[in-house]
Amino acid sequence: MSMSTAVADIIKQAEQLSLAEQLAIIAYLADRSCMLAGTHQTDHPWSDVAGIIDYPLFGEDAQAYIAQVRAENDHIRENRLRDAQPA
Repeated sequence: MSMSTAVADIIKQAEQLSLAEQLAIIAYLADRSCMLAGTHQTDHPWSDVAGIIDYPLFGEDAQAYIAQVRAENDHIRENRLRDAQPA
């Protein structure tokens, strides 16, 4: 199947994107295609997609990510409290 120059250019650009960005484009195009075909469903059970992507997707354990975000938020909150105290 031959591709148009525009499609080939888009594919080359997509190859430069991160995995998350590529997945966002895939989701957008799939959603749009379903809507145009009249088969769009708004409620997809998670069981339909469970296990289709290797764990961990972005190379980081979910609990490690949550712990990191909480630590960063704690640090920000402590700095704001310290800065808000009268001298």
